[in-house]
Amino acid sequence: MIDPHIDYLFSLIMQISHLSREYLNHYARTKGLTMPQLVTLKYITEEGRPTMKQTADFLCITTASATSIIDGLVRSGEVRRMPDKKDRRIIRLEITAKGQKNLRRNLKEVENYIKMMLKTIPEKDHQNLIKILENILKFYNQNQ
Repeated sequence: MIDPHIDYLFSLIMQISHLSREYLNHYARTKGLTMPQLVTLKYITEEGRPTMKQTADFLCITTASATSIIDGLVRSGEVRRMPDKKDRRIIRLEITAKGQKNLRRNLKEVENYIKMMLKTIPEKDHQNLIKILENILKFYNQNQ
């Protein structure tokens, strides 16, 4: 028998995930990006010159699918491919100034969206929400 609390929690997580992706996909399309491109730009910035394989692994997609996303970002001038300084067989991804500007603008909009969501939660509960999400992330990181 499935625990009703777990079943309900799972349902809530699925709904929140779906609605967040739906909103962010719609938002990203209005700004000329796909959601995977926005996530990729953020990852490249945070990781600092990752390889295509690292990027694909982060996105949980094949290298071929990641290449398709990166190709679009290269064509738009937001990312460039750079040979590794130590091993020229390795290609690293680097965000351009245009990509950084576009990412900052998009992240500002995401920030506004999150602020709207947080307004539905009493301010005293914000820290609890952050702590809960950190604990869930910690669980995933420990169980990889």
